[in-house]
Amino acid sequence: MIMTQSVKQEMPEGYKQTEIGVIPEDWDVRKIIEFTDCTAGGTPSTFTPAYWGGNIKWMNSGELNNKKIFNVAGRITTEGLRNSSTKIVPANCVLIGLAGQGKTRGTAAINRVELCTNQSIAAIYPTEHHNSDYLYYSLDSRYDELRSLSTGGEGRGGLNLSIIRNILVTFPQKHEQDRIAASLSDIDLLVEKLEELVKKKKNIKQGAMQELLTGKRRLLGFGVKDGLKRTEIGMIPTDWSIKTCEELGSFYKGRGISSKDLVQDGLPCIMYGDIYVKFETKFVNPDFRITKNTAAKSSRAKKGDLFFTSSGETAEEIGKCVVYLGDDDIYIGGDIIALTPNKCVDSLFLAYMQNSKVLLSQKANLGQGYTVVHIYTEHIKSLKIPFPSTKREQTAIANILSDMDSEIEELESQLQKYKNIKQGMMQNLLTGKIRLIKK
Repeated sequence: MIMTQSVKQEMPEGYKQTEIGVIPEDWDVRKIIEFTDCTAGGTPSTFTPAYWGGNIKWMNSGELNNKKIFNVAGRITTEGLRNSSTKIVPANCVLIGLAGQGKTRGTAAINRVELCTNQSIAAIYPTEHHNSDYLYYSLDSRYDELRSLSTGGEGRGGLNLSIIRNILVTFPQKHEQDRIAASLSDIDLLVEKLEELVKKKKNIKQGAMQELLTGKRRLLGFGVKDGLKRTEIGMIPTDWSIKTCEELGSFYKGRGISSKDLVQDGLPCIMYGDIYVKFETKFVNPDFRITKNTAAKSSRAKKGDLFFTSSGETAEEIGKCVVYLGDDDIYIGGDIIALTPNKCVDSLFLAYMQNSKVLLSQKANLGQGYTVVHIYTEHIKSLKIPFPSTKREQTAIANILSDMDSEIEELESQLQKYKNIKQGMMQNLLTGKIRLIKK
């Protein structure tokens, strides 16, 4: 009795407790099957060429990650449609990934065009009684929950149509669904435009790297009349040379730091995983700290040193490089290969060069192993680098690319801000904590 009274006191006025949480009193909770239905697709036989290459759009589950589907890569023929379990579904179905151990299972998307799908996608039909965009946002916000509903031990199996049909969703009146969906679509549009701009800027930077780091494009004040010369790694300016990494500095290895050694306050350090997931080409402020005792057993690095990953899941990942540009000494964990450049080398230029197509292809060719691909210090020492004759030109190239990186980082920060705003809006609007209509 006391517990019941406590719950009543804590319940906000105008709200009620339901199976899926606290929602406004005038909202319902409904199973999907109570207001619409869903279907799954199929795949025409890949051994029958006549089924493929037609005019009918056919979507595979990997394309769910595009979220709002305006086009798909696959095409099948009318014959392929007739001779498989796939079926054409109308535009504005909410699509849910059914199968897979990876990230696709439980992913929500919405198709803006008529299409058919493979068997690993459920399509929830639109109706006049619900707003499909509202349902898409509702299910998209519950990705982890959907994955946990999978059949099989510990959610390792897949979703199925029975599970999808019985998912409970909050169900405001249709006009309120419309308002919620419109508000989330507005913030989505801002996110999408910024994502497109970031992608465009990254492509521009990749093009600039390809031209500047091979000398095909020279900055004002640099260059000679003779143009280019042929070398073992391609055409480079006649006043540039080919250097090996070993000629450009001295190598050493990281050691003595594991995740259990990390503390809240202490001396700065960088861990192996940071190079892959946290830093692009340069960094100033590392995230982790260690004690003086741990530091004494580790390798100390300084401003301008380069750090390389020594393994990866694919050959294309190995040997990724970042340069440390902070003022304080830093300590580096095991499996990191480090390089202190000579005085004639601009460290930032060399880091950009290490992550260029010219060097990444050399590293991929030197990789050893299958499940995990390794590259060793001797391999990195042997890398051949197109090298400007003056440090001044190295620095000028590095500054151009660094300015591009700064612009991209600013845009990505703005993008993350809008994504956070969207998450907050979804949490509040889809639960009715914030109402867009008068109660």
